[in-house]
This record gives sequence, C-alpha cells and structure tokens, in this order.
Amino acid sequence: MPDSSDYVFGANILDNLTTGMYTDSRVIYREYIQNACDSIDAAIEEGLLSQGQGTVEIYTDDSSRTITIRDNGTGISAQAFRRTLGNIANSDKTLGESKGFRGIGRLCGLAYCETLVFSSKVSGESSISYMKCDAKMMRRLINENQSQRNVKLSAAEVLDRIITYDKKDSKDISGHWFEVELINVNAENHELLARESVIDYLSFVAPVPFNKNFSYRTAIYTYVQAHHYHLYEYVIKVNGEQIFKDYRTYVKTSKGEDHIFQVQFHEIYDDDNEVIAWVWYGLRNFQAVIDKDSPQRGLRLRKENIQIGDEDALQRLFKEDRGTHYFIGEVHAISRDLIPNSQRDYFNENQMRNIFEREAEQYFVDTLHKLYHAGNDFSTAVDKIDAYEKQREEFEQKKRNGDYIDDQQRKDAEAKVNKAKRNAEDAKKKIVNVTDRYKGDPDSPIFKVVSRIAKDRGATKYIASSSNGGEGSTPVQEDNPSGESQGEPKKEEQPRKKQWWTDRLTSVPKNERKLITRVLRVVRKCVDETTMKKILDKVEEDFK
Repeated sequence: MPDSSDYVFGANILDNLTTGMYTDSRVIYREYIQNACDSIDAAIEEGLLSQGQGTVEIYTDDSSRTITIRDNGTGISAQAFRRTLGNIANSDKTLGESKGFRGIGRLCGLAYCETLVFSSKVSGESSISYMKCDAKMMRRLINENQSQRNVKLSAAEVLDRIITYDKKDSKDISGHWFEVELINVNAENHELLARESVIDYLSFVAPVPFNKNFSYRTAIYTYVQAHHYHLYEYVIKVNGEQIFKDYRTYVKTSKGEDHIFQVQFHEIYDDDNEVIAWVWYGLRNFQAVIDKDSPQRGLRLRKENIQIGDEDALQRLFKEDRGTHYFIGEVHAISRDLIPNSQRDYFNENQMRNIFEREAEQYFVDTLHKLYHAGNDFSTAVDKIDAYEKQREEFEQKKRNGDYIDDQQRKDAEAKVNKAKRNAEDAKKKIVNVTDRYKGDPDSPIFKVVSRIAKDRGATKYIASSSNGGEGSTPVQEDNPSGESQGEPKKEEQPRKKQWWTDRLTSVPKNERKLITRVLRVVRKCVDETTMKKILDKVEEDFK
C-alpha cells in the first residue's frame, strides 16, 4: 500500500492556482471579498457585529503600487492563523453554504504582485498575526521548475521557501479584522490600481446594495422580503467611496434610449417544487439590444449575491445568442446544490445544475424570447402605420402644392403610398394578433410591454380595436391617396392654380416649360429623390 509521501504535488500546481486561474486580474477583488463576507457573517452570528455593520475597505495606492483589502469580520486567532492560512485547498467552510469554501482563493494575489501579506486579529487577543509571501520568488522558482530538467520542486517546497510568519503586539484588545496587502503590484496589472476600473467591476460583481437612484430597488427588496429570501448585501468601499450596483432606469440601444418601466419576477423550481432560483428583470419597449458598452447589460447569474461569470454566463440558455443582451436583470441561485466552480464562471456539473438549466431555458424560450420579439414586432408595426400616415400626408401636400413634375412622378409616389398602406394593414393585423393573444392575462409581461408601447406611441386605439375583432378606430385611412371617389362621389374641388411643378415658373413661356419638364424627367431617372429636390430648388431659384 503506497505511503502518503508517495504522492507529490509539483510546484506547477501553484502556477495553475494563481497565474493560470483567471483571465481578468480584477477577479482577486471578488475572491478576497467573498472570504471577507464569510468572516463578516460569522461575526454577526457570534454577536461581534450587528446586521449592516460589516464592512470591507479597499485601498489602492498607485504611487506605491499597493492594494489593501480589510474587513471587520471575526479575524483568525493566533493559534489557528498558521494552520488556517497554511492549509491549501483544505478549507473548514461548508460546501454550498459559504461564499468561499475551497481554500484556494487566497492564493490568487500571488500572481499580481511582488509580496503578498496576510494579517489578522481576533477580539480578546493582544497580538496581530502575519503571513508574508514572496510572490516574486514563487514565480521564479516555478519558472525554474518548468524550464530546467534538474530542478523539480514540490508545491510544499516552494511554499516553505516563500512564506514566513510573524507576530506583533497590539493594544487594541477588542479589535477583530483580517487584512490582505498586495505590495509592488505588477506593472502589467495596472487595472488593479485604477480606482474607476475597480469600482466599475465591483458595482456588478460584488454583493452590494442597489444604487438609490434605481427606481425599482424598493420593488425588488419588497419581493425578496415577501418570499423570505436572503439578499446578501455588504458595505464595500474603494478608497472611501461606497460601492452600489449601478443599475439605472434607462438603457442605450441602436435605436436610442429605452426606459425600464417595471420589473418582473419569476421563480425557478426543482422537481420537488422547491424554489432553486429567483429572477428579476426590467421591462422596456425592447426595440433593440442594449449597447455593448452599457455596463448593466445582460441577465446576470448570482449566488449569495456575488456574480458568477460575466454578463453572458446564461447566454447559451437563450434561443438566440443575442437574447440576454435585451435585458437587464439577475438570476439568483439559492439552492445549496448549485455550487460555483473553482473559477466561479458557472456551476459545478451535477443533477441540480441540469434541473436549473432545463427550467431556466424553458422560461427563457417560452417567455423572454417571445417577450423581446413581441416588443420589437409591436414597435415595428406602429412604425409602419406611422410611416404610412406620414407618406400619405406628404403625398397629399405635394399634390396640393403642385410639386410633381408630371403625371408619371405622381403615379410613382402614389404607388409607394399604396405599398405603405398595405404594410400598415399587415402591421395592424400583427398588433391585433399580439394583443388578442395576451389580453386575457394582464399580468403577462408581454401584455405589459405591448400596452406600454401603445401608450408611449399614442397607439392605444390599436389595442382597443383588437378587443372587438378589429372594429372601431382604424390605424389607416381608407380613402385612396389619388383622391378618386370610392362609394359616394366627392365634391368637385376648386381648380388648382399649380397642378405641376413647372406651373410655378410663371416667367417662363409654356412651350419652354414643356421642354424643362422633359429634361427633368430624364434627370429624375438618374438621381435620388434628395438630389432631385435640390435640383428643383436650384432651377426654381434661377428662373425667379
């Protein structure tokens, strides 16, 4: 039977757990914050802190290239300090309950600085414990281990050479805290010292409260309280500035700003009808996807209110890749069996993950996919009706003003108006289909969205007309744009002084006007309408 000494973990494993672990250096803030939050939770449970008193303070100093992360949680006692920090991947925390539980997150800072220092103190002790790690030496030893055949170090040997412990007296007997310090941050990791970059990252990743300017924060808190969920929130500061989730009530799209007018909620259940996750997302007109540079874009996945992955973590569960980009919102996993993986970019593979994906995907396809398509289709339909009305009015105006150079140009314009009318009629049918399908369910997010679009666009008459089979107010005019009679004969109009465009050239003899008309016909075939308008304006100006 092999002895435990037969199993050796090479130094390269430290490279995997530090430099090779993450693609975004700012992840170290998430790792240290989640450990700090666990310590704060413990301090509240032990009565050292009241709810809301837990604080994580982050300080970045670009001049000294130093980062300090300090919490006021329980801290680690002098007796347990070396054992706790020296145990790698052997955490005492509970799987599925604690935010950090693998015991490897504390190593992440080794990849980004020359020296990593941990210090801590617990209430009732008169000493501060220190652990100092020479990160620069660690990377050199790992490099030698990888590049030189005659050098084969174990992970334990490397750790023994780079780690030292110390202890100092403290007069603050009641104090309790834990601190991480990154000294001489690597030049290539400048983002770690950029205050705004750190704030932008943490404002969606960290377990912090909603921005007070976000109008729907109260609705979310009310929902959480009514359902007895726990929304973990902590006071986290960067250089003294408290961080909040930076959600806003408007989003930028390719079609301009769109405003959130309500938040919708949904629960995801397992096979035993137990809630395993809950969802909130903003309702808007859904005319287009949210711009890529909008930091709040995406339906984000969270566990213990810490973001998992990025804004696209749930993208593959949508029917279309772009689906998640129509939304702002969050999916909060609450089942203890939905366990973030070591990189915290998704869940570990297990049965509960399969159930979560099945139920979430069904909701995304059956509801969210139809939601943003219905909003987009409804808006497009109103656009077509509005476009017809505008074209029709322009046609009548030009006809009255004698803006057409001949009968053929007027017929061409009339054909375009008739085409726009057919599009408007098709759009009206689409509006009726959508509203009739969901009008019986006023709580349906789709009905809420199309009703809001109708209100915003002054198109409520289209929804009203759909309730009685399309009767009532109609979105398109039934008289044809040429002015020819339909049914009852129209009263004879007074003769127009200017029937054609050349009639305004009063200083030009009639026979010359005919020649100008022939020339303009040729020109019209060669240029677009905008250029033609400029030519006509210039000709009229020259003949005045």
